[in-house]
Amino acid sequence: MTTPATVVLVHGAWHGPWCWDRVTPLLTAAAVPFVLVDRGVGSPRRVSSDPWIDRERVRAAVEGVDGPVVLLGHSQGGIGITFGGTAPNVKRLVYLTAHAPGIDMPEGVVLRSPALVAGGIDTPEGRLFDPKTVVSVFYGDLTPEDAAWAVSRLDPQQILPPGPLPEERAWQVVPSTYVVCTEDGALLAAGQRVYASHMTQVIEWPTSHSPFVSRPDLVADLLVRLANEAGD
Repeated sequence: MTTPATVVLVHGAWHGPWCWDRVTPLLTAAAVPFVLVDRGVGSPRRVSSDPWIDRERVRAAVEGVDGPVVLLGHSQGGIGITFGGTAPNVKRLVYLTAHAPGIDMPEGVVLRSPALVAGGIDTPEGRLFDPKTVVSVFYGDLTPEDAAWAVSRLDPQQILPPGPLPEERAWQVVPSTYVVCTEDGALLAAGQRVYASHMTQVIEWPTSHSPFVSRPDLVADLLVRLANEAGD
């Protein structure tokens, strides 16, 4: 009997491990083990913008698993899985409407929506998100109650100047799945598809930027299938 691979989940900007709360019970019900990577730094908590920190946290999570891994990054979490996902036990990468460093957008293709670019508000605590636009950018297909639940948990984003990037590009050496979220108000579908064109497998869902809240069944079903395929 095959033992499923362990799913390692990496959240995106402004978010935390809480964003998987509706997915993980479905993984547990399917007997798929999981590990949550927390990208938070400092006190009070901010979300890391340091690719080197993200790489090391992903590496540590993967190295802590005795067996095969399916490694998922959502949004900015794609940076960490790209730079930290080359360990031999990583059998599949999953980019959930996520950044994939090392892939450039062709001229005329826009990845970040204007609302996402304009939505950051820099404060002494970090970069907050404009409350007037946060729902349309991240949670366009959620009920008002679910959107309020998510918005209340967002943390500031760390502000760092640009710097050198790690050299690893896991998507070049590890089989990968890219999930395009066609109704995403943060990362536009056209840009997502550029990333996806470099991956092993492409899936499209008619969801917002946050299917882990609006459609946790889709996220869990994909991960259960991949974990069973990658198991030993």
